Amino acid sequence: MRVTAGRLEEDKPAIVEQPADISVTSSTTLVSTDLAVPVVAGAYYIFRVRTAYGASSAGGARFAWTVPTGTTMVRRVEAPADGSSGAGGDITMRARDAGTEQTVGGGITFAGYHEDCQVNVGSVGGVCTLRFAQATSNATATIFRNQSFIEYLRIR
Repeated sequence: MRVTAGRLEEDKPAIVEQPADISVTSSTTLVSTDLAVPVVAGAYYIFRVRTAYGASSAGGARFAWTVPTGTTMVRRVEAPADGSSGAGGDITMRARDAGTEQTVGGGITFAGYHEDCQVNVGSVGGVCTLRFAQATSNATATIFRNQSFIEYLRIR
C-alpha cells in the first residue's frame, strides 16, 4: 500500500456530533439523526456511538442504521432494557447486525444509548446513518439529545 497524506489523515479518529435535539411525537417511523459517517468502499471501520435520549415509559425508543448496500456491521449495544422504566432499571447488552432495530426502555429524561460497531464496507461506499423513533407511538415526545456523537476510525 502506498502511504499518502490523504491516507494518513484517514487514520486519525474523527467525530460527528448531533447539533440539536430531535423530537418525535406519536410516531414509530424511523428518522435520520445528524450522526452520519461517510465510508469508503472496501474499508473497515470502528464506530464508538455515545448518545443520550429521553423517552416516556409508554413510548420508549428504537434505534437502527442505514448503510450502503453490501456493508456489514456487528453492533454491541448497551442501553436501558425494553420495558425498563426509569433510573435503576435493567440494562440490555446485545449484539446486533446493521439491519436489526434495537428497542430500549423509557421513563428517563437523559438515558444513555451506547454502541461499539465493527463496520465492513462492501464494494459500494456511501454513508452510515443512525436513525431513531419511538418504540410505541405516544403523545409524549421521545427526544434524541444534542451532543450525542459517533467517534469513528478507519482501520483499513
